[in-house]
Amino acid sequence: IGRDDAPFVFEKAGTTFHHVMIDEFQDTSQMQWKNFRVLLIENLATQGHDMVVGDVKQSIYRWRNGDWRILQQMEHDRDLPVRPEVLSLKTNFRSEQQIVTFNNSFFTEAAKALDGIAIHNPSIAELYADVRQLCTKDEKAGCVQARLFLNRPGNEETYWRQMAMEMAERIDKLNGMGVAPSEIAILVREKNDGAELIRQFHTIAPHITLVSNESYLLEACTCVQLIVAAIRLLDDPSDCIAAAYLRKYSCPELTEAEVARLRQEPLYMMCESLHRLLHLERIEGEAAYVMAFLDEVQNFARTTSTDLHAFLTAWDETLHKVSVPCGNIDGVQVITIHKSKGLQFHTVLLPATHWKIKKRMSNEKIWMYASDPAFNVLGPLPITGAKDLTETSYAEAYTEELFQKRVDALNILYVAFTRAECNLLIWGATQGGNKEPARLDDESGAGDILYSYLKDLPESTTDNENGTLTYRQGKLTGAKQKKRQDAGRMSMQGQETISLPLRSYPPTLDFRQSNKSQKFVRTLSTEEKDTQTYTDIGKLMHYVLSQIETESDIPQVLRQCEAQGIIQDKRMQHKVMERLKHGFINKRVNGWFSNGNTIINERNIIGTSQYRPGQTTHRPDRIVMHDNTLTVVDYKFARPDEEHVLQVRAYMDLLRQMHPEKQVEGFLWYVYSGHVEPVHL
Repeated sequence: IGRDDAPFVFEKAGTTFHHVMIDEFQDTSQMQWKNFRVLLIENLATQGHDMVVGDVKQSIYRWRNGDWRILQQMEHDRDLPVRPEVLSLKTNFRSEQQIVTFNNSFFTEAAKALDGIAIHNPSIAELYADVRQLCTKDEKAGCVQARLFLNRPGNEETYWRQMAMEMAERIDKLNGMGVAPSEIAILVREKNDGAELIRQFHTIAPHITLVSNESYLLEACTCVQLIVAAIRLLDDPSDCIAAAYLRKYSCPELTEAEVARLRQEPLYMMCESLHRLLHLERIEGEAAYVMAFLDEVQNFARTTSTDLHAFLTAWDETLHKVSVPCGNIDGVQVITIHKSKGLQFHTVLLPATHWKIKKRMSNEKIWMYASDPAFNVLGPLPITGAKDLTETSYAEAYTEELFQKRVDALNILYVAFTRAECNLLIWGATQGGNKEPARLDDESGAGDILYSYLKDLPESTTDNENGTLTYRQGKLTGAKQKKRQDAGRMSMQGQETISLPLRSYPPTLDFRQSNKSQKFVRTLSTEEKDTQTYTDIGKLMHYVLSQIETESDIPQVLRQCEAQGIIQDKRMQHKVMERLKHGFINKRVNGWFSNGNTIINERNIIGTSQYRPGQTTHRPDRIVMHDNTLTVVDYKFARPDEEHVLQVRAYMDLLRQMHPEKQVEGFLWYVYSGHVEPVHL
């Protein structure tokens, strides 16, 4: 929309909405602002009121095109008809005094330290000029603790285990002080960090329940992995890795009969059968995972091919990362910093605070304009963020990206630190290896930013032997006297958690509608379905004929129809077989289904014919290509009709248009009577 006048849709919106408020404005993109801006100006012109709410310090969605500069520069935007009135909220009603005091001091000093890396306008200190807040709570309440590993263990397993052990100790202590597990949150930088913590806690402190919609992935479930491994083995019997995985968990080996039956079952039923045959009900506590997995299988089967290989491809690409909804479970929440925005918790634990300022920059493509106009003929180009860009025409854009990375790093810390009400507990590591980080640079990490502030404080102690720095301010705070109640949530006395095991039972019915069967039934009319005549022999014969190329294919297709639920019993299969055999006695018919022909079954021909004016899509039952002759065959299971002849003539006409060099002939085959009627143009 840009600077154009308000379009009609916004004019209409302006006459409907007299007051507009936009929240989380610091995450607005330039494209969104170009649209919002027109609406706001239009609203002001009609005596309306506009309000935007945001905080540059909480802008952490730049990867989603959020641009904090829009909010930061709005006060000086000369194109706005009025100068915005800026109101700063200086009082913190969430956090205790010790947390507010720590954040006031830390972010002021951290902004200055990051500005020491390179000069930029505006500076980070200017963006954080309003960071200091007032607190109305008890001066001595609240607690901030930090533990940094200055000599980060070379073994990642040791590093994570040490953090997890200390976190488990704090959680146990807080529980003893009356803090409910649901009031404690562990904030992580990435989903993978959450999954790693859950793995560590499962070993170190299994009594502590961790809850996370982001980290409870389907791939973390043993039962699901065993079902997928069995499907891999059904798809490829030579897959020795899948076979070894099944043996590892003492799963019974499937018999040949079981394998044959499984391959005939629809995908969803196959998964249920595998759960039963592998005796996976013996693995406790995974019913929720299995049910979520079956839901995904059902969704996949509805929208995609039920081919096993296609499903395994979908599993490897996306389905393994599907998370299991955990509901209102009383446990410690594990959540990413980005998802925690807008939330608050009695106690926040922030582990693995070691991510780099230039996170992934050396591998990602950044859209940049060059300082030399000659390079901008094609517009911005995706350039890899390498250090040697400082010697190119993209140096200015590269420097700006580095500044944005520094702002991102500090903003992420700000969002995480301000989620805590009573206790803020931090673990991290510096990037300096065996040496102390002397001065911040773009190779530094979040742990280095913390260390640059904490190292000289009287509350900090350094253990040179173990290479750690520990900071403590205030005392660990227990549960508040007045316990918060979730609005609208019913409270029940004597609640008891019941574990419901998942068991799968063999079906009691012989008929099971597969996906192909369902597709077949959809082709029938409502009347046919209501009267249950979808098993009519004529319909079934037509379906079977559409699936075969030669007469020898009939037995296999009939077996598949039975397995897929299209044919319900052996008697029906026998009747169809007998009638088709009777039809093939006719030598002409037999020739259409003999070897040596090229067959096209039920394919659309798009075009127009004088015999069917107005119709553009035509679908002959069978086209037989042999030498220089094209033969069109249409199957009929009703009495002869002139309309049938016109239909085949249209097919022949279209084929002549497509292949004028070939001889085209057409036939109507009335299958019940065995009569074959030639059709001529």
